[in-house]
Amino acid sequence: MTSRWKYWFLLRFALRLALVLTALFLVRAFLFRVQFYYGGAGFPAVRDGDLLGVSVIGKSRAAAGDLVLWRSGETVCCGRVIACREGDTVSIEDGGVFVNGLLLGEDSFYPAEPESCATALPVTLSAGEVFILNDYRPDNSDSRTCGPISSDDLIGIVILIIRTRGF
Repeated sequence: MTSRWKYWFLLRFALRLALVLTALFLVRAFLFRVQFYYGGAGFPAVRDGDLLGVSVIGKSRAAAGDLVLWRSGETVCCGRVIACREGDTVSIEDGGVFVNGLLLGEDSFYPAEPESCATALPVTLSAGEVFILNDYRPDNSDSRTCGPISSDDLIGIVILIIRTRGF
């Protein structure tokens, strides 16, 4: 009789474990992801080694000013959305970033220099594209080099930053 109860207990445990793992997989795939970020492109908002909570749902509706993770080949990059609507025109002049002819009022410590751009500016966005700039502007591995980023390459919107070192 006791071996029968052990079998029943193990079966219930295995089913519960499978259910929990499936739920965690679905949450990670479709709602929320937790990821360490390594790189300096997001400095000072995101530092090397920070743990990021990323909302995967609604990533294609990233708004201007949102901090996002995006994929450039095999590399995960962190940057801020500057423009996100079809027809937005972005240009960089004299250290200032202009969207549709208006100077952005940014809290960036680092000016954006037009000579750091490999992409011909001004750029007008098509449907499903965003223009992303790094907060650390001397690192130009963003839309200044890659051009407008497809919304399909966005991983998600950063909604939580946990410092893991270097307080």
